[in-house]
Amino acid sequence: MLAKLKRSGSLRERGAKVANPILAILIAFAMGGLLVMISGESPFATYQALLEGSFGSWTAIKNTVRYAIPILLLAYSFSLCDRCGYFNISHESQIYSAVLTMSVISETMKGAPSWLRLLLMMVGACLAGAVACIIPALARFKLGISEVVVGVMLNYLMAFFAKHMIAFTFIAETQSSSIMSLPIPETIGALTILIGAIVVVVLYQFVLKKTIPGYRLTVVGKNPKFAEASGLPSMRILLSAAAIGGILTGLCAIGEMLGYYHIIYADFASNMGFNGMTAALIGGGGALGMLLGALLLGALRSGSVLLTVTTNVPSELVDCVQGFVMFFATINLIRPERWKRKKEG
Repeated sequence: MLAKLKRSGSLRERGAKVANPILAILIAFAMGGLLVMISGESPFATYQALLEGSFGSWTAIKNTVRYAIPILLLAYSFSLCDRCGYFNISHESQIYSAVLTMSVISETMKGAPSWLRLLLMMVGACLAGAVACIIPALARFKLGISEVVVGVMLNYLMAFFAKHMIAFTFIAETQSSSIMSLPIPETIGALTILIGAIVVVVLYQFVLKKTIPGYRLTVVGKNPKFAEASGLPSMRILLSAAAIGGILTGLCAIGEMLGYYHIIYADFASNMGFNGMTAALIGGGGALGMLLGALLLGALRSGSVLLTVTTNVPSELVDCVQGFVMFFATINLIRPERWKRKKEG
């Protein structure tokens, strides 16, 4: 009898874990449709344009995957840190640190072979992202300062520092009418970026579910005091998770910089971190769920291009829908523990 109760409770928890993000997405799209109706447009035509712009052609599908990959990497970065009790909200500072490091290496190593420059830029981006991710973690676990406060302030600091660097230093493009950095000539193909993302997905799932370090990370996140009492080096595990989270953000910056943009411009990393957090909340920390969440957000970004062309609805609708998804996914509208308390009470 007890085993049946445990099994039913586990099934309810799994069902709620799947149903919550689906319900959040449905409510978010309903709220977005209501906003469209208030503005005098048709929600059906609006969402049809979004669907065609994200999956209506092979080019649209490629654009959806292109936008989904950086969101997925940031979602994994957030989820990995969250598993050990560290709220990684400083993604933007990590991205700025990574792309600035790449630009500085590119300009200081002009005479070096292209393969060496490429290797140094990739290693430098990952190290810079790791350092930027560890700083808020150290502030929390060594000084007792909230990592959220430190992370948000670090985001603003690195955004302003990046603007200064691309406007007044040796990496600035002085011949341009807008603020931007000098271009990086090295490039990485879209197929290489896609294969790298697939490798990250497989490794993420394997390490967390099938290895001892993944188990230790989960134990530290659920009960750090028990982990310390069991002899696990909680601080080392926490900082290692933060470093790996920063490396994942560095990989995101590498793909964006060497795959598509090749320059740093003002507000280069604006809102990228919140996209990753939203995908992580949709996926509930699971590898497959975060992949689907990243594809959803990537589809919204890809479809917003056609949305502004074929309708009078502004692309900011996508931001509204994403905000609603993040809000309702955080609330967790379906909670099995409430049902249990009601039955017991």
